[in-house]
Amino acid sequence: MAGIVLAARICDQTENWNHPPLFDYFDRAWDLTGRTFRLDRNGATPFAVSMWNTYRKDYGAVWRRTDTAPVSLNDAEALSDPASAFYSLGTRK
Repeated sequence: MAGIVLAARICDQTENWNHPPLFDYFDRAWDLTGRTFRLDRNGATPFAVSMWNTYRKDYGAVWRRTDTAPVSLNDAEALSDPASAFYSLGTRK
């Protein structure tokens, strides 16, 4: 899914997709997985990881972690709530 989400951003289709939480989730999951998207068997391919590393910053604001306390990937609030205390919406570089 990381590749699909990135492709939607690059092709300016996030509004047509009409589900902002999906895009926010991938920014947060990226941060929490140590920038690898390795989530069990459903991890991103090395190509998708390379593309995300290279191009994500160029397409829309990126959610950035504001609290450095340890967070588990099982912490539903940290991953799913855009208003979570763990994150703030960054700015486009």
